[in-house]
Amino acid sequence: TIVARLAAALLLTQPRGLFVLEQGWTEPIALLMLACTVFAMLRVPSLAPWAGGLLVVTKQYLAFAGVLFWRFAAGRRDTKGVLVRAALVAAVVTVPFFLWQPRAFVESVVLLQTREPFRIDSLSYLSWAARHEWGAGSFLWAIGAAAAALLVGIGLTPNSAGGFAASLALSSFASFAFGSKAFCNYYFFVAGALCCAVAALDTGGPSPDLSLTSARTSRPRGTLPRSSKRAVPPR
Repeated sequence: TIVARLAAALLLTQPRGLFVLEQGWTEPIALLMLACTVFAMLRVPSLAPWAGGLLVVTKQYLAFAGVLFWRFAAGRRDTKGVLVRAALVAAVVTVPFFLWQPRAFVESVVLLQTREPFRIDSLSYLSWAARHEWGAGSFLWAIGAAAAALLVGIGLTPNSAGGFAASLALSSFASFAFGSKAFCNYYFFVAGALCCAVAALDTGGPSPDLSLTSARTSRPRGTLPRSSKRAVPPR
């Protein structure tokens, strides 16, 4: 639809998009996995568990996507199978690195996020508070804000591909806005997630072609539409 195309154009033409690519940040990969997950949810549901599992392990802050994917799977028939497939593909791409060097893996993937120093130049409310000598806060602020936004998103959005992307955008934004480090690459992902949500939510209703097809197939066999009936001349 035109709205989905405009959302894609907005993502490709946002001012800092080329700068994110130039700096080599990994948010475009995370956004690609989100777009693949949303597409699979809409068009190829059998691939949604595999794409969703890869999405969750793409970045540390995408762990909240696991909660949203659990919600999405709970509304489907084969809930257990969907979750098992998602967990399987996530384990396949993650466990080998953990088994290679468990201590190094935990240090670099998990503990490093809690030990990083506060960035006064970050684009977050904590940076603004620190500049006004109200304290620097900690990573717990980011986790708390993301959890609260996640609950709000789950309560206000439908359990669909569009609701999945919108809730993830809201929780990610809250995590960055109240985090100790947040820069344009993080908000690039938020903007992309919002574009995915707009494109997915816009596909909620039936398209004109589908409604036309259903109208044709719903007529009794052997009858013609009114416009195609020949007028019988009076005798």
